Order: sequence, then C-alpha cells, then structure tokens
Amino acid sequence: RGETTQLDVAESIMDLARKYKDGAAEAQVCCLIGDISKSQGKLANAQEAYGQFLAISKRLAELSLQSSDRQRELSAAYSRVANVLRVQGKLDEARIMCNQCLQVLKRLVSQDKNNTSWLRELALTQGELGDLLLYVDQKAAEKAYGQYLAITKRLVDMDPDNATWQEDMAVAYKSM
Repeated sequence: RGETTQLDVAESIMDLARKYKDGAAEAQVCCLIGDISKSQGKLANAQEAYGQFLAISKRLAELSLQSSDRQRELSAAYSRVANVLRVQGKLDEARIMCNQCLQVLKRLVSQDKNNTSWLRELALTQGELGDLLLYVDQKAAEKAYGQYLAITKRLVDMDPDNATWQEDMAVAYKSM
C-alpha cells in the first residue's frame, strides 16, 4: 500500500512538473518512479522510468553543456539504467551504460580534480564496471579495479580520517 501511495504522489508531482514545463523536475520524478518500481521488484517498469530519466537528462545536459549539475544528473541517469540492467542480467547493455556514466564523470572530474563527490562517484563506478567485466574480460576488469583503487587511495590521501573513503579503499583492495 505504501508503495502505491508513493507512486500516486510521484504521478501528482509529475503532473505539476509537466504543467510548469520543468524538465529537471520531470527527470527527478522519473528517477523516483524508477526507484519505487525497483524496490517493488518491477524491473521492467523501473527500466522504463530510468530510461525516461536518461532521455530527459540527456536533453537537459545538451542544452546546458557547461552546467555541472546537468552533467551530474546525466551520470546518475546512466548509473540507474546500468544498475537495473545488471539486476535483469542484461550485462552487455549494463556495461555500455556504465561506460557512458564513466565518460560523463571523467569530464566532470577533469573540470574540478578536487571535487571529492565526483571523485568518489568515479571510483565507485570504476568498481561497478570491474564487476560487470569480471567474467568476460579479466584484464579489463583488473584495469577498472586498479582505477577504483587508485582513486580511493587519492581520496584517503586527501582526508585520512574519512571512514567512508577508508571503507571504499578496503573494498577496492578486496576487489583486486
């Protein structure tokens, strides 16, 4: 019942976003609908909603190429699509989406090499790519895991007391 209510609220918000022609709000609602659907185990619905999130995010990112917020949203959309494809066992498609996410994150990090949020997202996405490659291309998986570890080491060097980054680095070491 709670999830149905969440979807009803999301649909009401979507109506408002469309009424006011707010593309960013539409994208966020699509993401929310995908999250709710995924939590309900409705993976096809989640994939559809995340696909809409991605389509809107691409359009908005193309309209605002210099907007790091739009680029960040685009990487999040690629990541969500990759994740639901992975859960569905569509690993080749998931790898493509994961690589697209990486390209966006690399562009963001190249603009601000000390943005720790972007660096962490880049590291975690490298780890996810390594997981997706593990059974099809061992060398590529090792390279992705190596980049995951290198970035997490860099984050820990920036703030040795950050427990989250310490944990990320431990996971990265374990992946190697």
